[in-house]
Amino acid sequence: MKSHDGDDLIIERPDLQSWPLVLGSRLITAAMWGLYVYLWLPLLTLVAWVLGLDIAYTQMVTLGGFQTALDLWLLFTSVIVIMGGALLGWARVNFYRFRGADRRQAPALTDEIRMAIDFGLAPDQRSPLHYCRRARLDHDPDGSLRSVEIDAEPGPAGIPSRQIRA
Repeated sequence: MKSHDGDDLIIERPDLQSWPLVLGSRLITAAMWGLYVYLWLPLLTLVAWVLGLDIAYTQMVTLGGFQTALDLWLLFTSVIVIMGGALLGWARVNFYRFRGADRRQAPALTDEIRMAIDFGLAPDQRSPLHYCRRARLDHDPDGSLRSVEIDAEPGPAGIPSRQIRA
């Protein structure tokens, strides 16, 4: 004889159940969940009292704050809908303005001669500054370059860190 371990004793095949049986099962489940929540009501009431929700009940139900909340909810909802509509409209306008070819362009590369002229650098100072990843430039109050510090991490050309005095 075959022994049962308990897992195969319940046959659950909802596709073979008739709709009255499924409906009855769901109603019984809902009723049991309702009973479960009802049994927790004393503890939930105590927690609500500790958190001060009895004051919220007094304000919203007894003093009529619920109607004010409904009136404000309508105002807030209309403001949110108007703002959302404005954003969607602006997005559509921009979509029609900028659709088609991609107009983004890469920035123009800075050549060493132009950079040396702008910063007042000597020819031997411009190449390390052009190829480094990070550099710190100190300026005088009148805007002239005081010193250049190139970071220790080498750039693409593998130039080491060093200080250049202008």
